[in-house]
Amino acid sequence: MPSKFFGSLAAGRPVLFAGPRSSSIARWIGEHDVGWVLDDDNPGHVAAALQRLARDREALAALQQRCHTVYQQRFSRERTLDRWDQELRALVQAPGR
Repeated sequence: MPSKFFGSLAAGRPVLFAGPRSSSIARWIGEHDVGWVLDDDNPGHVAAALQRLARDREALAALQQRCHTVYQQRFSRERTLDRWDQELRALVQAPGR
């Protein structure tokens, strides 16, 4: 569920997503480096990445901060409303309106 994705980022938690790589969530995870997309081809890679992260507290803290920052900059309610406001104003001000 997208709401779970956004809630995880807001709490500063990385996301482990099992689903199609073509989905928005998978693309956002890759674009912002906020977790992992698990599929039939990469369970060993994901497991190794999680094991490395469990041993490296600094890397975990950096990932958690990145998750929270990405949420604030890209997906927060304020940012979403700002984007809607910009889009709607552009439509209203478009020539021929």
